[in-house]
Amino acid sequence: MARLHHRQPPFHPALEAIISSLPESESTTIVIDNAHNGSREAPSEIVVALAEYSGGKLRFVMSGKRHVSRWLVKELGSGIAGSLPSSAFAFTPDEITKLLEAADLHEGNRDEVAQALHNATLGWPIAVQLLLRSDNGSLFSLKNSTAPVILTDYIENEVLSSLSPELKDFLLTVTVTDEISPALANHLTGNSQSSSLLDECRERGLFLDLLESGSGETRLSWHSVFSQSCRAIAKHRDPDRFNQIQRATATWLAPSDPTEALNHANGVDDPSFVVHMIEDIWLQMITSSHASPLESACLKASASDNDVPTLLYIRAACRAVEGDPNGTQILKARADHAAGAMSCEPAERSAVTRAFVDVILLDRPDELAAALETVEQILKTSVLGRSLEIHGMFLAAWSHLKLNESSPRAVDLFRSVAETAQATGYDTIAKRVTATITSALAVAGHMSEERKHLATVSMDVSDPSSPRDPFGNYLDLWPDAFLSFWRGDTTRAIRLYRDMDVVGAPHTTASNLARIYFGHSAALSEDPDLLNEAETILDSIGGEMEGGIPWPAYKQITLAEIAWARDDHAGAAKLLDSTDDRFWAPSTQAIAASLWQRIGYPDRALSTIK
Repeated sequence: MARLHHRQPPFHPALEAIISSLPESESTTIVIDNAHNGSREAPSEIVVALAEYSGGKLRFVMSGKRHVSRWLVKELGSGIAGSLPSSAFAFTPDEITKLLEAADLHEGNRDEVAQALHNATLGWPIAVQLLLRSDNGSLFSLKNSTAPVILTDYIENEVLSSLSPELKDFLLTVTVTDEISPALANHLTGNSQSSSLLDECRERGLFLDLLESGSGETRLSWHSVFSQSCRAIAKHRDPDRFNQIQRATATWLAPSDPTEALNHANGVDDPSFVVHMIEDIWLQMITSSHASPLESACLKASASDNDVPTLLYIRAACRAVEGDPNGTQILKARADHAAGAMSCEPAERSAVTRAFVDVILLDRPDELAAALETVEQILKTSVLGRSLEIHGMFLAAWSHLKLNESSPRAVDLFRSVAETAQATGYDTIAKRVTATITSALAVAGHMSEERKHLATVSMDVSDPSSPRDPFGNYLDLWPDAFLSFWRGDTTRAIRLYRDMDVVGAPHTTASNLARIYFGHSAALSEDPDLLNEAETILDSIGGEMEGGIPWPAYKQITLAEIAWARDDHAGAAKLLDSTDDRFWAPSTQAIAASLWQRIGYPDRALSTIK
């Protein structure tokens, strides 16, 4: 080989005879599998030398781990060698369709099956082939959380067996979830080198992809069938450890993704763990527009016992948010009956849950005030889970606004929520409440403080809440709409207020205020069509004071603004003069004073804001 490498005459007649017998018109390809098992010198001293000596008749394809490329840095740099990543060999959906056609499978829905196989495997050739051979390539296994046995066996015997014990143990731990981060991997394994080990998984081609979301955020994601197989292997090898990993994952995910956290909690072989997690994060889910998956989780957790009072109370709250008063009453009555038979610690948990649910369900100001007093006492004296504490404070703040829209206590509580949530990783509620503080300050008349706070707030409503979600409307739409109005952006304010006043929306504080401010915004626009629409919307507001808010007075001031916009200044003055001004919020006083000024009564404007 030394003679060959230094371009000396042929040293082996048999080798020369072989090369001479190769076709002249095309190159012959030699495939070397598992090249990483050879020596570092072999590629340059044997493969490259033979390729050059053959005069282009021989072409080599080497398959191996990524470090083989480092053995051929010179050749790769000069261009006589090239490198292909493992992803280059993945099947496309069209290629999978052709495989199905060749196997005479799924004639009627080959494209659908091919796309499902590709989604599950990302085209990983061995996985595609094994799935095609198992169950005749059916979609059944792809719809479940368990990978086919034939694929799991292959991963255990062929993939994992080639890894070091450390990397294998790491892999079977961090595939507990399809998406992973270095921080979560470190939390689950306690290994400070988790980031490096994840990089090693990617370098080895262990089905870990770096993905980028539309917002530019990067994340690491396992191929779903690979992670499913690894979970099956981990659970089979050590069920107790697998339960511990699922618990740790559920706890870690709860602040950012409570729905996914419950999915992992259900993977723990301990029904009480699921119930306790629901009892801690249910308010978080209800106040973030996740009432439907929360109710599903409660039903699943109740499979063995239909009369767990905390779960019944939570389901009643879900029904209320979803706009089902009859279902709410039935579930609440069942919960009260079941709670009566409880004692000791279960009874205490039930009482805590009921207190928060009462605040959601009650509307009469005197009843709500009494329930709110109980909740505030619980927040001061009881040891609550972090999620329940944070979102319980939010619920209390929200309830104070229902009773008094200019409540300073509400602002104080919202600030506590934002501060605690930011410090403990509950970023979603922290961002949403920070915006809500701004509008609460403005409603309370603290305009200078509101302007300072506004500079720190970024308003972006990209995912409007369900019209039957009063929490979502207040957190997402109302602050943005209210601040847009006071900034003078009436076009945006009108759009957002209209979103809050949709057909079938409940008459909550947020939706009624939206109707009032839609009217104010329409008046400022002076658009005849919008003025007519505003009058129609205002008809849906009741004629009585509710929740401490003087709706008849607010409605009359808005109608006065509409009269002004139609150049009926006398009519506007008559409506303003006959309006009961005993319970106006500072923001409403400012609107009325501005209207008095516009219709030519500066003295009345001044007396209104004194």
